[in-house]
Order: sequence, then structure tokens, then C-alpha cells
Amino acid sequence: MALKPGLKFIGTLGVSLALMAPSFSIDLNPSAMATEVGAAIPLAFVAASLIVPILAICFAVLTRKRGQSGSLYGLVGDEFGPRAGTAAGALLGITYMFVTVVGASAVGVLLSSLWARHGGILPKYGVSGVGIIAIIGALLLVIRPPQLTGRVTVTLEAATIGLILITTFVVLYQLLTTGGPAGQRPTWSVFTLTDSPTGGIALGVVLAFTTFAGFEGAATTGGESRDATRFVPRAILAAAIGAGLFFILVSTVIVWGYGTSAAQVAEIANSDSFVGGVADQYVGNGLGDLITIGATASAFGTVTATTFGASRIFYTMANDGVLPRYFAKTNKSNVPAYAALFVALVGATTLVVWDLLDDNPFDVFDAASTTSGFLFLVAYLTVPVAAARALWKPGFRGAVRALILPTIAFVAVGFTLYKSIWPLPTGAVAITPWLALIVIVAALALMVLRGSHAKVHPAV
Repeated sequence: MALKPGLKFIGTLGVSLALMAPSFSIDLNPSAMATEVGAAIPLAFVAASLIVPILAICFAVLTRKRGQSGSLYGLVGDEFGPRAGTAAGALLGITYMFVTVVGASAVGVLLSSLWARHGGILPKYGVSGVGIIAIIGALLLVIRPPQLTGRVTVTLEAATIGLILITTFVVLYQLLTTGGPAGQRPTWSVFTLTDSPTGGIALGVVLAFTTFAGFEGAATTGGESRDATRFVPRAILAAAIGAGLFFILVSTVIVWGYGTSAAQVAEIANSDSFVGGVADQYVGNGLGDLITIGATASAFGTVTATTFGASRIFYTMANDGVLPRYFAKTNKSNVPAYAALFVALVGATTLVVWDLLDDNPFDVFDAASTTSGFLFLVAYLTVPVAAARALWKPGFRGAVRALILPTIAFVAVGFTLYKSIWPLPTGAVAITPWLALIVIVAALALMVLRGSHAKVHPAV
């Protein structure tokens, strides 16, 4: 049964926002960035915010041609045929499943951290248990009409973004008036490398770039958006540009709030809540806890969005004969419930198995997020190539126009991927490049074995 178009623009945008989870990302990622760029975290976000919209334009070029729910499966397939579309679709679908694990484990990690700040300790399997509950909750939401999913994801993310923005403006007001508790004041040094390790700026930009991962989630709503060729590209561009402005504003003010000395930057690097730490200093401990709860809600939104997105990709591929017909079955709400159930089962099983193999509940979050980061970047490499093909016009000028933005996007993504993988990760995440390689090989194998069965429909 075909999916019914019912999502308004806000619901379409909500999938991108929830999958990217800007409020969750800005609360966790800057701590890792501080190790590489020192106080120049905002500068890294400025660089990434110039690159990601170019990639978003490439997505917009492809999604404005026709509406479909398979994301890269249909977008790449339109330009290079069903085999290429099969590999790209499988790669992105599996990536979303990894992000389901990231979001679910983050729910457990954040609640565990919150409880620990108040003297409590979760039992041995408590983190994964909370994560499984989050997956079940997301599944129950995703098998309902997509309008409900869109409203819930938008509400969760918007509420947390609003809370973070309120905190940001309160901190900025204090910095501009009375100053911080240790004399902190706004300084333009956060946009320079004067006090930052220049060797780490490239990796800092890489970490900032991957903070945007998932901004293209709206591309999976093409079969359910009321005006897919207008809503989807606009949602992708809005998510990329809006998130960039949000990341720059919040990171700038919050770094000012911590301060830019070596000891204060070390405090950022050791913080388990970038925004919450400053909220505790400038407003009170209750606000920091509230931001952690908001980040937890954002992580749950990510679980919901990735379950939604992966199920739509698998549904579309099954509907075209690439995957078993089981994944193309819909329920009474006319959504691919069986594909969603598969995504949830894989996510929950991964949490259980990893918990049994590793005593540290935080390792599954690190490993899943690192692996998904690699896979996102590999999948993104296909987008500028497909966009260049779609934009190609006969003649020298037409060729140059078709290649400028896609080439910039391809080089940026390729460099980000290289800096992410090399040197190879060590410790708990040492396995992640090999997990990513297994997924890539599996996607290529599906392309060879089943790609010819795909019936990728021509763009209109």
C-alpha cells in the first residue's frame, strides 16, 4: 500500500531536526572539540556552517525533482541507475539504524549522569535498559500516523532549543553587564587560533561538521509530505542553515561563559554537559538538570526520527523489489510498521549484546556514534556526485556551473572523512572503522545481488 501524503512543512522539517538533534549535539560535542581547538570552538562551527549548506544545496537539487521516501536510494538511483541507488540507500538506512543505537544509549547515559549528580547509581544493565525503553517508545510512536510523529519530534526539539536559547541569552546578559563569576567577558579570541592548537583545527572542524549529521532526514518524508518537491528541499536547507546559526550563537556565548584560559578550556573538555555546566554557574543547579532532561528528550527524538527514516528507506526498497516484501507491509495507520519493527529489534539487540560484551555502558554510545559518523560521510560523498549529474548542461559554462558547488561539497566531505578515519581510532572505538567497512561491503553486496531488481522510478 502506498504511503499517504499528510505531513505539512513543519512535520517534514521536524524529521530533519530530530535526526540531527541540535540541542543534544551542542550539549555534548563541544567537550570533544575543546581538546582539539581550545577556546576556538565557535570558529570551528563557523567553518562547518559554511560547508554544510553547500552539501544541503546538493540535496535540494536532487529532492526538488520528485518526492519519494527512499532518500539516497531514489536520489542517487535517479542519476546513476538502480544499482547505485541500492548501494546508497542501503548504506544510509543502516547508518540510521546505528544512530538509533546512538540516541537510545544517549538517553541512558544522560539519565545515568543526571541521577549520579544527585547521588544515585543505575544498576549494571540500567543504561541499556533505559535505552531499550526509549526504542520501544519510539517504535510505538512511529507506527502511528506520521503527522503525530512530526508533531512530537518538533515539540521535543523546539522545547529544548528554546531552553538552551534562554540560557544563552541569560548568560550573555550577565557577561555584558556584571561579567562572569571569575570575571569572564565576551572576547573575539574565540574566533582566532591565537590561543588554540593549530594542529587540531582540522579535526575540530571535522567534529563540528559531523554535529550536523542527519540534517537530510526530511528526504525520507517524500512519500508522506503534502508537497514533497517544495517542502523537502526547503526543510533540508532550513535545518542546515538554522542549525549552523544556532551552533555558532550558543557555542560563542557558552565558551565566553566558561572563559578562555587554559584551565577554563580544560573545564569544557571535562564537562559532561557543555550548556548545563554554564547554566549551573550563572543561573542555578536546577537549570543545568533541566537542560540535561531536555537533551535526553532530544536524544529520544533522534531514536524516533531514525526509526522513522530507516523504515521509510527500507519500505521504498522493498516496494521496488530490492528487499523482502515484508518491509513494504503497512499497518492500519498506513505506515511501514514492519520495517520500523525491524529497525527497533536491531537497535535493542545491539544494546543488549554490547552490554554483555563490554562492562562500560558508555562505550556503546562512543562506538555507535563514531561508526555512524564514518557512514554518514561515506553516504554524503554520493550526494554531490549525483547533484553534479543532475545539474549538468552541455557546453563549457554549463559544465562549470554544474561542478562548482558539488566539487566543493565533495572535497569537504572527503577531507572530513579522511581526518575522521586517519589516524585509526584506538581504545573502545578501535573497532569502529571496521564496523563501517563491513556495512559498506554489505551495501555493495546488496547492490550486486539485488540492484538489478530495483525499479527506481524516473524523476518528474
